[in-house]
Amino acid sequence: MHGPKIEDAGLSALAALLDGSNDEAKARLSDAAGHLVEERLRFATPFVLAALGSFMVITLLAGFTTFFDNLWVGPFSLLSVLLMSYVPLSCLMTWIYSRRAHEWDVRSAELLGKLTGEA
Repeated sequence: MHGPKIEDAGLSALAALLDGSNDEAKARLSDAAGHLVEERLRFATPFVLAALGSFMVITLLAGFTTFFDNLWVGPFSLLSVLLMSYVPLSCLMTWIYSRRAHEWDVRSAELLGKLTGEA
């Protein structure tokens, strides 16, 4: 991770921020919040593009019914297997995003606590 961390602001900077007299403390907390937003966007943008792209590829491939319906994987046609892959793919994407979102939620709560003086 690059950039300022929430912990870098320190309690003395927080105290100065709360009484509104220290622009440096405001800048540190603002940088920490900005870094958190940038980190989330650096992950979310490619993640959403990959997720939507994979779903679109499955949908496009499923359109070739004459080809995929004639290929069999055990008792299922390859078309059925392809369409059933939506469920595990959705679960996988949800699990990956939820893990990252939990990290951001914890750090956002820390930052909010410091901004409101509850930290």
